[in-house]
Amino acid sequence: MNRLILAATAVFAVTGTAALAADMPFIAKAAQGDLAEVSMGKLAEKKGSTPAVRAYGKMLVTDHGAHHVKAVALARKLHVTPPATPSDEQKQMYTEVSAKSGADFDTAFKAMMIDDHNKDIADYTEQAKSGKGAVVPFAKATLPTLQKHLDAAQAL
Repeated sequence: MNRLILAATAVFAVTGTAALAADMPFIAKAAQGDLAEVSMGKLAEKKGSTPAVRAYGKMLVTDHGAHHVKAVALARKLHVTPPATPSDEQKQMYTEVSAKSGADFDTAFKAMMIDDHNKDIADYTEQAKSGKGAVVPFAKATLPTLQKHLDAAQAL
């Protein structure tokens, strides 16, 4: 009987550790993505040449700012230290778009947001469908907001 309990505990521990290991890169990437989206949103608020682009930027700042708080809280719960800055790739994208102005900025920003949110939706959907790990409910709850952002970007 004791061996059975010990074996069940070991299986649970290994399964829990495997799920946690799968959660760690996702939650770190999510927090980092939020930082990048907030930065891009602030840029759009400042450089957008139309009220629609500026309003979209404000939506990104608001939604991804709130999401970042949740991502960081979940990361800490999982004993993950989330990145404090966007990735080098995200910084490069910011630099490229920030060099543009007027309609060129709006066009580049829109294309970037459509591409980025399509990728995010794919990542979050995959995580939500994994059915394991502490980030599954987090991923599922985020998908409607990401879809809202994609729809709004496509309408710009």
